[in-house]
Amino acid sequence: MKKWVWFILVAILTILTGCVGSGVGSGGASGLRISGEDVAAVGGFLDLRAHGGNKYTFSASGGSFIHQDKDRAVWQAPMSPGNYIIRVESGGKTVTKTVTVVDAPARITAWSLVNDGIGGKDARITIRNTSARAITAVRIQIAMWNNFGERVTYFGEYLFRGEASDTYIAPGAEKTFLWSLYWASGVTNIAPWVVEVAFEDGTAWKLYN
Repeated sequence: MKKWVWFILVAILTILTGCVGSGVGSGGASGLRISGEDVAAVGGFLDLRAHGGNKYTFSASGGSFIHQDKDRAVWQAPMSPGNYIIRVESGGKTVTKTVTVVDAPARITAWSLVNDGIGGKDARITIRNTSARAITAVRIQIAMWNNFGERVTYFGEYLFRGEASDTYIAPGAEKTFLWSLYWASGVTNIAPWVVEVAFEDGTAWKLYN
């Protein structure tokens, strides 16, 4: 192959390689993207994280952002099911993410932090059974932050994951649970949501696939 033909091929490949993945919202040259689940429960929360920029601005077509710490944000879903657009801007670039808000068979109606008596905190969470079947187990997730607005981890994870098994919540009834957050140092505020429910008839519901 002649040298000039080889140089042309190399130039074409270089141009094509530079073009792959370009474009807003595709994780291209800027690398800007949003990670997190694609579904949320009505009125529940969703933990999102931005990547590929410096300073981030989060916005949405519905619901509201109740907390942001650098690249992480907690979004509270609206009370109406449907598809909502999450946006993040950084350095003049914008990317979007579609989140589907769905009805859930169990809803958290109240939550608070209480002292556990040994220097830590417990999350007191009340869950209402909004379905027509008895609930026998639930799983939750909790986003946590401290008095300075910084996200708090639990054993290195930015989300606390709790489970209540061998329980019973009748249809339309509520039950209050305590989850220990002792190892989440300095936590002063939380945002909890239900991610899985088991029913008395042996079936289950999951927020995430």
